[in-house]
Parts: sequence; C-alpha cells; structure tokens
Amino acid sequence: MIKSLSTLLTIISLSMSSILAQADTPINEINHLMEFVSASECTFIRNDSEHTSQEAVEHMEKKYKYFSNKIDSAEDFIRLSATKSTL
Repeated sequence: MIKSLSTLLTIISLSMSSILAQADTPINEINHLMEFVSASECTFIRNDSEHTSQEAVEHMEKKYKYFSNKIDSAEDFIRLSATKSTL
C-alpha cells in the first residue's frame, strides 16, 4: 500500500509521546524516528517516485547531515529533514 509523506508525518506525530517517554536526548529521539521509518512496510513518495523505507531513511540521513547545525530537537529534524524538499 502506498503511503504519502503526510501519512508518515501523522504516524510520527502520533508516536511522539511514546518516543519522548523512551528517549532522553534529541539524538535518541531522532534515531528512534529513523528506526520507525526503516521498519515500516510503507512505500514513500518523493518527487513523484516510489521509494522503500530504507531509501527514505537514507534520504533523511543525508538531509540530517546537511541540516545538522540547525537541528537541536526531534521537532527540528521532522521540520527540516522529513517535510522539506531541499536536496
């Protein structure tokens, strides 16, 4: 089943409360989000092309590295690495 980025963001947002309870640092929260996406069976759409969950994670990792000096929280990571098309 094909899921859009907005569906992913909804899932991430719903899981934030449990993430925050489990994670004590922003990097732990971000790692948990990456693991969550990686374990997903969703197909991710980027620029009208389908991608596997692993490809989605690889792309988010590139964006995380690119924006690392601007990311201080999981919310920053979502805003900059999971919702914008900049690379």
